[in-house]
Amino acid sequence: MRRLLVLLIAAVLSVGAVGLASAVNESENVTAPEDGIEAEPIAEPENGNESENVTPPIPAFSFARLSSSITQQPNSTAPVPVVMDQTDAAFGVMLDEENITVENDGVYFVVFTPQVGMLNATENVTEPAYVDFWLTVNGVDIPNSNIRWQSTKEDEGHRTVIVGQMVVMLQAEDVLNLRMAVSDPEAGIGIEAVQPEEEPLVPSISLSIFGFGQ
Repeated sequence: MRRLLVLLIAAVLSVGAVGLASAVNESENVTAPEDGIEAEPIAEPENGNESENVTPPIPAFSFARLSSSITQQPNSTAPVPVVMDQTDAAFGVMLDEENITVENDGVYFVVFTPQVGMLNATENVTEPAYVDFWLTVNGVDIPNSNIRWQSTKEDEGHRTVIVGQMVVMLQAEDVLNLRMAVSDPEAGIGIEAVQPEEEPLVPSISLSIFGFGQ
């Protein structure tokens, strides 16, 4: 009986040793990745949403600083365009005399600063007179864009700079204009350019425009 128990224990140990040796041999046959070799990334499952891979459009930024070296006085009460002949800086905005054309859709902030005065009133002027400035897009007046300056003959020779500003939605190829009108052409009201000696020009009007869109 004792001999039979010894033989049974020996058989169990023999089977365990064979299994251990087999496991060791299998582990030795597994090839480890070499140093410096990157493993291929696991492909993520497609979710069918292609919009996540689309690069968003880059916003378009436009600007211009325009001015005029021309003294301008309307000779009637009819509205007239304000002419600008200087492009001081511009990107995405084109100037052609009184026409300002934008190249991109967007929201535009416009600031204009005419230097106004009663330049040469006649003796017939006894009442206060004024000049208005406003913006148009494609020939249509922009609501609430008007500014007014008023003077009397006693103020003749006085000059001042007034400011107008507007925010407006524009589309590519829209044409922006600045217009002016006087109540009495004999009052000699207008915008005046001045060239001081050894100093930069004082424009009769300056206009800055900034646009942001796509």
